[in-house]
Amino acid sequence: MFAALDDQIRRSVRGMRHAEHVTCKGLHARLIQRLQDGGWSEADYPFTNASYAWESFRRWYVVRHAHHQRQSCARTTSEASGRHGTLSPAVAAPFREIQIDAWRIDAMFGLTLVHDTGYIERLEVARFWLLAAVDSQTTAVVAYRYGFNTQVTQDDLLDLLGALCQRWQPMTLTRPGLAYPSGSGLPSGLIDEAAYAAPTIICLDNAWAHQAHRVRQFVVQTMGGIFNCGHPRQPTARRLVETLFKRMAVAVHRLPNTTGSTPHDPRRLKNAKHHSGRDVSIDECRELLELVICDYNAAKPRADLRGASPLEQMRRACDAGYLIRQLGPAARHEGAAFTATRRVTIHTSRSLGVKPWITLVYQRYRGPCLARYDGSPRVEVRYDTRDIRFLEVYTLAGTYLGPVEVQGTWRAFKHDARFRAQVCREAAQSKRRAGDPMNRYLNQLLEAPATPARALELHRLRELVSTSGPQPSKHTIDSNAAAPGTMAKPDPGTPARHKLQRLRWRPLERPPPTDRSAS
Repeated sequence: MFAALDDQIRRSVRGMRHAEHVTCKGLHARLIQRLQDGGWSEADYPFTNASYAWESFRRWYVVRHAHHQRQSCARTTSEASGRHGTLSPAVAAPFREIQIDAWRIDAMFGLTLVHDTGYIERLEVARFWLLAAVDSQTTAVVAYRYGFNTQVTQDDLLDLLGALCQRWQPMTLTRPGLAYPSGSGLPSGLIDEAAYAAPTIICLDNAWAHQAHRVRQFVVQTMGGIFNCGHPRQPTARRLVETLFKRMAVAVHRLPNTTGSTPHDPRRLKNAKHHSGRDVSIDECRELLELVICDYNAAKPRADLRGASPLEQMRRACDAGYLIRQLGPAARHEGAAFTATRRVTIHTSRSLGVKPWITLVYQRYRGPCLARYDGSPRVEVRYDTRDIRFLEVYTLAGTYLGPVEVQGTWRAFKHDARFRAQVCREAAQSKRRAGDPMNRYLNQLLEAPATPARALELHRLRELVSTSGPQPSKHTIDSNAAAPGTMAKPDPGTPARHKLQRLRWRPLERPPPTDRSAS
């Protein structure tokens, strides 16, 4: 009976013709049905167990499934070695298949907010996401990014795919005692052939963000790859990236601000009043996880790679003659993953003396090119979704007309469509059309109750504003503010400002509420 089940697993793993895709749950139900048809009574094992020996069967299934996968990989490698006589059986083609997944970091971090009165408020940031891409053949981490949202969005995934197509640069480490291990890093920064690589197959799960049209369009059209979402509820199909997350969890669980894997984890802090999540900043977490990932790529020789580290395995493949498909020059710039196009209409009202405009995400765009254009009112605009202040206008035939920019206070600093839509939604609900809607929205966010979700949104805006040029007069990023627990010294001659400051690595005793009201 088990021989027949094992044969079904083998055929499913190898992808044989007319083979049935089997799952552990389905095979267990099939086994129980066969035992009942065979005359097994309720007094016989496994019917004496409440779960019908589910855990024992699951362990057997995992062992047999891994065994057949190893045999299938060895068979594929042997066939490749026969076709290319100079290649070693221990070498496989890198960037043929990339596994992508996301993990919510098991820790709470701190964010320091300096108010216009000088009062420094320490906030606790909600758990955010780590997105990683792992090469299936060499098990090397080829790219990773963070998602500062309650759920992974398509912009987070596009950011990861864009990093996959760029050259890795080492991070500037600020914490004393931290340093990169010798020979560690990401392949795109250490191996020339791995820079600007275009994977053949992108393996993801069936999350909503992965079904976005922009994600599929970038993978298929720009990268020229295959989009593979896999079967539902099969996380073992991307076991390499899941193994990476387990390694990351071991490092994060050593921090004093860890939340543990489950609510009943003994490493979880029992008393919320003594929670030390505010003592570790997000920037310090980034440096820690950067070193963990780089060390993972240059780890000690591993048995599954025949005595080589992931980086050494990728170098062997490149030296053996495997060619890595490269992206074209047009797709190598940093914002290739965020380039979007949309067809819009040019609105005119020459009788009233109003200049022509284009509407995108609730706001009007104007420019000299619209006044000079006399063709069809339907045009195409191209823009970076991370900064929608400026658009490039083209005719439907592809002729470039010129740039246009958003009107009003929206030109103040860089923002995306999500932020603008949220601000316009808040303005519509409050029925306040006059004034600066962005500053009004930020003031409401800053004065809202101190919750982890609010702190996470503030940090996302901090990341958005810190990479922009001009900023609003009332909301700026300041990395040189006063130390926590002190009063910031306002600069005479300048208006009061709200500032976001990077958190220091030391505990902070929160001032009593009376001090805040007095300030």
